[in-house]
Amino acid sequence: GIEEAAGSAAGSGLTKMEMAAAGLKISPGTYLRTYISACGGDPALVRGWRRQTDDSTRAKPPKLWVSPSGQRYQGRSAVARALGLTPLTAKQVQRLRYPVPRRQSAPPLAPPPPQAAP
Repeated sequence: GIEEAAGSAAGSGLTKMEMAAAGLKISPGTYLRTYISACGGDPALVRGWRRQTDDSTRAKPPKLWVSPSGQRYQGRSAVARALGLTPLTAKQVQRLRYPVPRRQSAPPLAPPPPQAAP
């Protein structure tokens, strides 16, 4: 059920706090897909969704999720409800594990251009 899914979402990944401590960021897409999967839904249900910050004047404006059709939802739990899923409890959310992003290695340095002969 949801308890198992929340505990095993994303397999052997890291919790949000562990990701922050390691200096890693969770992409918005991964953030939503992991949550929807933990609610028992297919992560493909949120393909094409995007995150948008409200242009509110509040100190911490709400983050909105926008569906491909333009419907706006405030928070992952609202998205889950819109998809007919039961949102996770706060305790379940704390236990979510996110996949660790693959680190991009720096491209190899190009050799310096040849020096023109004097």
